[in-house]
Amino acid sequence: MRTRVWAGLGVLLAGCVVQPAPQPAVQGQATYGGQAAAQPVYQQQPQAQAVYQQQPQAQPVYQQQPVYQQQPVATATYVGPQAQPVYAGAQVQPVYVAQQTDYGNDYVGQHMAMRAQQFAAGLVPASPLRRGALAQGQEERFQAVLNAGNCYRVIGVGGQGISDLDLFIVDGNGSAIAQDTATDNFPVLGLGSNMVCPAYSGSFYIRALAYSGSGDYGLQLFAQH
Repeated sequence: MRTRVWAGLGVLLAGCVVQPAPQPAVQGQATYGGQAAAQPVYQQQPQAQAVYQQQPQAQPVYQQQPVYQQQPVATATYVGPQAQPVYAGAQVQPVYVAQQTDYGNDYVGQHMAMRAQQFAAGLVPASPLRRGALAQGQEERFQAVLNAGNCYRVIGVGGQGISDLDLFIVDGNGSAIAQDTATDNFPVLGLGSNMVCPAYSGSFYIRALAYSGSGDYGLQLFAQH
């Protein structure tokens, strides 16, 4: 029975055409009419290079310093007679020792000559005639070196415009050692037996004050010979 079956199978196989088994297509490849599809060619693109532009280096900017021009110092111009300082701000004037005095022919000079004959008889001039001009309430002072052991007298004359001229002698501390504040324009310091006799030698100041009125004035220092 088995021999007959295998014999029948051999007859059947002898009449058949054996077809080769189809080859599986490679995945991803397209087949056209049995021809292998052309593979796409990918050209490698050149990698873009980053281009860095060099930035110009900033140059430092130096600002020019301003130039300051030195301004000229303004100088004050005084028109007319110079105002005399008042009290503590009064200008100190040196006293010049003179043996002879020319009083002149004006009001102050004539009256000083008359007053010297009246109140300075037997005394010698220890200064020249000091002249000045004062406004009301204004003063002027002069430095005088007085010596201990000597006695002094000061005669003052106020001009026609001054109705009250006062005189003082003060020491270096500003303390008055003699004064004449009578209401007239002919003051005298050290009148009669009350001459000014300093206790020490040094610098003193003679002050002239126009208490009332204004105008020219004069004063002179006398000493015992």
